[in-house]
Amino acid sequence: LKQRVANLEQLLIESKKGAAAADRELKEYQNQVQALTEAFDLEQKALAAEQRAKQQARENVETLRRELDEAQVNLGIIEGTRDTTESRVTELSEQKKLLVREVKAARKLLAEKQDLLKKKIATNQ
Repeated sequence: LKQRVANLEQLLIESKKGAAAADRELKEYQNQVQALTEAFDLEQKALAAEQRAKQQARENVETLRRELDEAQVNLGIIEGTRDTTESRVTELSEQKKLLVREVKAARKLLAEKQDLLKKKIATNQ
């Protein structure tokens, strides 16, 4: 009976040692699982932040495309206005030249008439 008790005590001691080792191993695995879970959570957060940044970049690109389209339309309008303005400037320049010629001709005619008038006045005296 003593031998059997001793065997059981030895078995109990070995069991406790095995249980303690298993407990340490379990805690080690739990720590590893916790570390991996935390790393996974960080990666998930980083991925979510990256996806938000990509979405924001897509929205920015879309905004820039709309602004580019609007700028191109405005540029087309400005070019059309410029062409119209250039045509109008050319037309006004031609009208100015014509008016300058007419004014010169009118001044010349006025000067001739004044000369004639002076001659008539001089001959009448």
